[in-house]
Amino acid sequence: MMWQLINRKTNTIEHGPGPLPENWGPIFGVPTMAAEDPDKIKDLSWLPAYADYSWEEVEDLPEEEQAVSDSGEVAWSKACNLLAESDYAMLPDVEMTNEMRARWIDYRRALRTIRTQPGFPASIEWPIKPA
Repeated sequence: MMWQLINRKTNTIEHGPGPLPENWGPIFGVPTMAAEDPDKIKDLSWLPAYADYSWEEVEDLPEEEQAVSDSGEVAWSKACNLLAESDYAMLPDVEMTNEMRARWIDYRRALRTIRTQPGFPASIEWPIKPA
């Protein structure tokens, strides 16, 4: 079973298609949410932060398309890890010049928007971490 997270407001795919993330059910205290109440996972209005989202079941992708989807997930995971590693730079008590803070902000923005690059995920221009 394959799923994709849809932003219903913008009609864009935010995650997937792929398997439902393992932490999705347990994070809300419902370990087998998809099996127990499939309608609940399709309408996320009960979660304020996800009110405009829904998980939609999709058919399994052909092997070729699945490989592209998988490489996109790997690239997005790398971007998320790089963001997490740079979180400290945004703390208010980290001393740095305004110019350096602006570089960190640009770097982090580039990581967050990596999936919007033309050619993603086959061709990715990774941002350079500020020194």
